[in-house]
Amino acid sequence: MKAFIAAILIVLFLLVLARPAYSTGLTVTLTTDRQAVNGNIYAIGEIVSFAGNVSDDGVVVQNGTVLFEVDRSNGQPLLIRTLTTGQTPAGPWNLQVVNVTPTDGAENPDYTFSPGDDAGFSVAVQNNGGLYSPAVVTLSLVFSNGAPFKFLTMFNGTLAPGQISTIWTYPVSIPTNAVKGQVMAYASIFNTYPKSGGVALSPGTSASFNISSSSPRSPVSSGFNLGVSLTPSTYWTLPLGNYTAYATILDGVLFGSVQTTFTVKLPGDVNGDGVVNMKDIAIIARAFGSHAANHDYPGEPASSNWNPAADISGSLPYVPDGIVNMKDIAVCAREFGMVA
Repeated sequence: MKAFIAAILIVLFLLVLARPAYSTGLTVTLTTDRQAVNGNIYAIGEIVSFAGNVSDDGVVVQNGTVLFEVDRSNGQPLLIRTLTTGQTPAGPWNLQVVNVTPTDGAENPDYTFSPGDDAGFSVAVQNNGGLYSPAVVTLSLVFSNGAPFKFLTMFNGTLAPGQISTIWTYPVSIPTNAVKGQVMAYASIFNTYPKSGGVALSPGTSASFNISSSSPRSPVSSGFNLGVSLTPSTYWTLPLGNYTAYATILDGVLFGSVQTTFTVKLPGDVNGDGVVNMKDIAIIARAFGSHAANHDYPGEPASSNWNPAADISGSLPYVPDGIVNMKDIAVCAREFGMVA
């Protein structure tokens, strides 16, 4: 009986050691290029630039694998990518994506498509371990300008041990307004979604196909960085509101995670109702000529009719300049009639 109890205790101890654990020393950071500028507000058509780092007790992790997810305001994923913090870890990996192949409708490799075409994608994954293992496999398609236009969950189930499984999907419609250039297909494999604490099971794999020629982006040498273009397409809507980005990493047995939010607005939509019309012009008119506090000198009070929502002009959309004038009227006039 004592031997049985001792064996149970040993098994429990090993399970505790094997499971991911939060570490006070493992730190993950994630910021956008407007984190400290204007409350993380972006307009449709702009690019959100993310930057992050991972450190363990103050030492930068140079070969980590970060699972990165951006969710739209409706909670649906915009994209999921597996990023590395410098050097790609060598493995070995129990589960991994072997390759990604763009195909035609007969599952033959095809690397050239036209706007409006239907494409297929074949993703090969391998279970190198000896046990049946749960896994999620996703595919994110990104235009050459950094705009995601399709997110697919290719597989969500259990992979058999010691074999390669091929997952194929067709058709995936290429938008009629597709951006010409090199399109990247990024495949990731993980245990569950980052927003639920999931982590990458191996580095991601990618493939490219062409709508026209384009130069690939330069790799990042340190930390993890990603630019995501907020460009809607025929098959891809970007609802206005608050978006959330998640990043997770498993370093040995230590788990780290971080998230950040940003807001997507329609340029000129002062009241946030999804349309640029006379209501927005009226709000700007009521605040016309007003300025924020400290605009001309330290300690200066804000104008009595100051409304920061009406301050929509600046060096970039939604980077306020502290005064409501004809620049703000011009932004509203330029976008007049636009609907989200």
